[in-house]
Amino acid sequence: MRIFIGLALLCLNLCLSSSLQAGIFHGVDSRYESRLETTQEWSELSKSALALIHLSNMEKIEGGWFLTGRSLQDVGMCEDILFGDQKLIANCSASLVASDIVLTAAHCLNHPDNFSETSRFNCQNYAFVFDYSKKNDGSDPYFIPEENVFFCDEVLYHEFDTRYFTEDISYIRLDRKVEGRTPVDLSFSMPREGDELAMIGHPFGIFQKYMDGGFVTELFKDKQTFRAELDAYSVNSGGPIFDPYTMKQVGVLVRGSSSNMTMREGDSCYDWGIAREDDFTEGNFLTIPRACRNFDSLDRSIDSSHFCHIFY
Repeated sequence: MRIFIGLALLCLNLCLSSSLQAGIFHGVDSRYESRLETTQEWSELSKSALALIHLSNMEKIEGGWFLTGRSLQDVGMCEDILFGDQKLIANCSASLVASDIVLTAAHCLNHPDNFSETSRFNCQNYAFVFDYSKKNDGSDPYFIPEENVFFCDEVLYHEFDTRYFTEDISYIRLDRKVEGRTPVDLSFSMPREGDELAMIGHPFGIFQKYMDGGFVTELFKDKQTFRAELDAYSVNSGGPIFDPYTMKQVGVLVRGSSSNMTMREGDSCYDWGIAREDDFTEGNFLTIPRACRNFDSLDRSIDSSHFCHIFY
């Protein structure tokens, strides 16, 4: 089976400086427009996934924001590739897990000049944007209404292990509550080898995509990590990984290997990358943060603004 894969370092050197994830897709490309080419259930769930977009790629206009970015051809990709007319705008993917809390990869918030220093958050430089996707209502997908754009209020939890590549998780409180969207359900059941997977995110920074047909290949319990064959690219980092049957989020995409692009034979432009047999993508499975593990012994009537309430 052929496997295709993307290189985070390439993204790092281009405009997608927050994303370490390199992604793969295997066999037939299983990336689909999340609002146009999926079931009603997945289309609805995709409304609770979002993009982290750097403010330099956003222009404030009347009624909202206009998104700007480079085309795939600007970075050397061939015009006739799948999604070839889309732009590289997002920097990471994320999911809404409470009315005002999002979950993403911690490396998405680290300062690009010092990934190992976790205290240097980049949170204020990003907007948290819903509905950066192709839609069937004829609206301009690069225009995002004001009500769909949020900003960082507080980093609630941030763990990024750059030495052993284990946990890479961040929970962020938004500047206000999100209305009209249902937070995703979280599962804290450890995945098993062979478990099927699906994902929603922004491969290489383009419009939101739904990806299915993935499965767990290895489990590293001590690193809170699983490896998978799952269609992903740079900027899928932080995106939610789902059990396709329960539609609960079971993980966060955090790492991978190889190259986003492969030079087309006999041409001077690139196709989506083709992976080697040993390439992989990795996710963190979800665990309850240590600070919240004794929440049962606390006053369960605690204000809903308390971070731990989302785990119970």
